[in-house]
Amino acid sequence: MLCAASLLAGCSSMPPATTDLSPSQLLATYVVVGENGAAWVRAIMPTNIANLAQVTCPLITVDGTAQRMMVRASAAILAQRPTASNAANSKPSDFPVTTCELPLPRNALRAAIGGIELPLPKAEPRRIVVIGDT
Repeated sequence: MLCAASLLAGCSSMPPATTDLSPSQLLATYVVVGENGAAWVRAIMPTNIANLAQVTCPLITVDGTAQRMMVRASAAILAQRPTASNAANSKPSDFPVTTCELPLPRNALRAAIGGIELPLPKAEPRRIVVIGDT
């Protein structure tokens, strides 16, 4: 039975389950292109600040090899900054998410988190979208 299961697993076209987080536990996964065209995969996950020491970034599979993502920004509550608003109407900033990331090799063909394939940048982009916020 074990032999048959191994054989069937080898025939599957689906990537192996290589994450300890299910896709439903991630708020977002995306790829950004940064300095000199370097691509970075990022994953944002909800985080209980009381359990911050137990936070583990998800695994990512890049061209069949699983590796652990690194923390880019931890969940935090930042002290209230000086503001023109009445102090009674102001509060500290609460960021209950952790952002994890991993640089992608330039020659990467496939990347997936929790079995979900990520769109990778094209070698020669034909379209650029800029999103801004003021």
